[in-house]
Amino acid sequence: MSSPVRRRILLPLVLAAAGAAPLAAQVRDTTIALTVALDRPGWQYGRHDTAQFQVRLLRAGRPIPGARVQVAVGAERMPPQRVDTFDVSSGKATSFRAALPAPGFLRATATAVVDGVTYTQLATAAIAPEEIRTGLTMPADFRAFWDGAIAEARRITLEPVLKEMPERSTADVAVYHVSFRNHRADSRLYGILSLPRAPGKYPAMLVVPGAGVRPYFPDIATARRGVIHLAIGIHGIPVDRDSLLYNELRATALRDYSTAGVEDRDRYYYKRVFVGVVRAGDFIFSLPQFDGTNYVVQGGSQGGGLASIAGALDPRVRAIASSYPAMSDHLGYLEGRAG
Repeated sequence: MSSPVRRRILLPLVLAAAGAAPLAAQVRDTTIALTVALDRPGWQYGRHDTAQFQVRLLRAGRPIPGARVQVAVGAERMPPQRVDTFDVSSGKATSFRAALPAPGFLRATATAVVDGVTYTQLATAAIAPEEIRTGLTMPADFRAFWDGAIAEARRITLEPVLKEMPERSTADVAVYHVSFRNHRADSRLYGILSLPRAPGKYPAMLVVPGAGVRPYFPDIATARRGVIHLAIGIHGIPVDRDSLLYNELRATALRDYSTAGVEDRDRYYYKRVFVGVVRAGDFIFSLPQFDGTNYVVQGGSQGGGLASIAGALDPRVRAIASSYPAMSDHLGYLEGRAG
């Protein structure tokens, strides 16, 4: 091989090897433990309390010589009130205090750079969370509007349809693709029901979905623990079809569903959805296997908002689990806190 050809082949290899050296240094060290914690087990504080945070940095359980941690503290998702840098090279927990002037969530975000790799952890203190007030004023006819919408929907009989799915069922859990009428005779909601097979009366969980368009699946593990599990979709379409269908709907007819009809409370897309969450409760209460009392609703993001709405509109709901809820306090930023 001639020398020019050899150079054309070797030069890219040399450059690639040189570029790989910095990348190797960026590999995350799984023995690095950056922790941020609070001095109260529940991480909840009164309105005039001061929260005490603790930050610690270790490698394989040992101190890291020269280690420093930068901590930004302030209301969650808002510009920090202050940024401090702490020497944590002793390996012991370093404490600092912070407070909020009003009810809300106080967050400390810790960042450490070790061998060129950035590690981040955070902790959030709830400051009198039960005293947080919405930035909105409730319309005078709010309750009357929703009570009327639910009453109108309930004039339509549910007419539930349950189709067992043998391919998803097990010896101890029966899985059904279900539907029931919602706010109009021609409007149905669909879901996947996981039902314990053993005779008896069971508590029930309704799972409301995060945003998007997708199929849904059973929860065998929850049903095996003796809980009726119903996961519903919100779009009024079957939830057991091939993903290609949902991909097409997501890109076309349902692309902007979350704002469809938002100018008119009677035409707003979510009016049917909010009523449907209550109707899903009606369906659960119609099941002979339900114990008639213990009914909870769970969801995250869009589903977190829907879980909160279910708790507000349906007095039969005994508890909700609302994770990172959407549709909540959108004007909070005008009050100096995250929406």
